[in-house]
Amino acid sequence: MKFEDIKFYIISSLTAGGLMVIAGCPIITSQYMDIPGFSDKLQAGRTKNAISTVISGIVAQEAYRDSIIDIQVQKKFYPDSEIKGYVSNRRIDANMDLMLTSSHLKAAKDDMGMLEGNIEKSELDWRLEETNSGNYKIARWGPKFDCTLKLDVSNGKISGVYERPFTFDWSINGTYDNKGNVDCKISVPLGLDIGLEGKITPSN
Repeated sequence: MKFEDIKFYIISSLTAGGLMVIAGCPIITSQYMDIPGFSDKLQAGRTKNAISTVISGIVAQEAYRDSIIDIQVQKKFYPDSEIKGYVSNRRIDANMDLMLTSSHLKAAKDDMGMLEGNIEKSELDWRLEETNSGNYKIARWGPKFDCTLKLDVSNGKISGVYERPFTFDWSINGTYDNKGNVDCKISVPLGLDIGLEGKITPSN
């Protein structure tokens, strides 16, 4: 083994070890972890994973119609996740597999062309209803306030906001192109952001 190979192995091992230690930090873990339970300490992670899945599915449908989703969910100092699935002009099926659970959006347009469906997640599921073009009500079961996702996908740009009652809203900004490349950021005030980057490939 060459010296350069040994050096690269040592640096890689130290970096991986350092990231594992950081990922074990309770603050970072609570920002991304997604497991069953009703603790508020886990709410941020569940919400980020679920809303990332919703945004990826809607972007795919609005920008590309019939297509296959392959999006990397980038998490700071924590293992990334993947969103995979497919969309048609009327349906969305997008899923993020996690270590113990998953976040799964299954939705379809009604006779009025409005999207509605469910987000299956580790805690109580969400109900998604498009109230008017680009505005989506997210009904959360239990003692939680409903939220609103406003998302515009047009002219190569992704912009929007995830409105959360009595707390800070999350902003959404990104781009997409005619080759299927998607790059989007969900900015979380006083928390760790989420990045969505990957490919949405036309299926026909």
